[in-house]
Amino acid sequence: TRSYHYDKFLECRNMNIQLITIFSTFWRSNKNLVKNILINKLGLSKKKISARQCKIYIPEKNEIREFLEKNHIQGYTTSSIQYGLIYENELVALMTFGKTRLGIGSRESGYELIRYSSSQRIVGGAGKLLNHFIKSHNPSRIISYSDNEWSDGNLYIRLGFKLDKEIKPSYWYLSPKKEKLLHRFNFAKQKLIKLGYDKNLTENQITKEMGLLKIWDCGKIKWIL
Repeated sequence: TRSYHYDKFLECRNMNIQLITIFSTFWRSNKNLVKNILINKLGLSKKKISARQCKIYIPEKNEIREFLEKNHIQGYTTSSIQYGLIYENELVALMTFGKTRLGIGSRESGYELIRYSSSQRIVGGAGKLLNHFIKSHNPSRIISYSDNEWSDGNLYIRLGFKLDKEIKPSYWYLSPKKEKLLHRFNFAKQKLIKLGYDKNLTENQITKEMGLLKIWDCGKIKWIL
């Protein structure tokens, strides 16, 4: 159902339990990444560094892509500002930002914290990178989003963010034959009509005809600083 995974997340949160939701398709394609994230969340990482031992570093484009693909659960995405932490000549943490888009009725712009990722446990790493960004750009506000599948939002709370709103679950399509999750944007009705499907059918009817299943995620949380 639409709220199945979200309800589980809320029930666990109410009992002070962080629920990690791992879809089988993601596990099969990103097994090592999932294992590393779980090790870090459980505090079992053998490597532990203090942010005071690290230096601020501006990484190259190829370093950014490679680091995020290897260490962030959502992989690489574009950004306009990137700061890293370097330890013994190795990039060990990365935080990326971009300008937020002005929506209808918005009075002020700001920045979005898009990605934070580390290759090992770095005490104070996120705070050091965020403070450097604030000193460099003096933003009016910063927004960010946590994914309820992987995050309980505690990092944002420690960084001083406030919960802005809970975002209800969104859906993906599952191709059972390929065991692959497909983004819903690829199945907007107008795109399906251009592919030759009947314009009198709904998106749901067409995707069922294509043999796809709909899966709802756990929702997200929007944070603001």
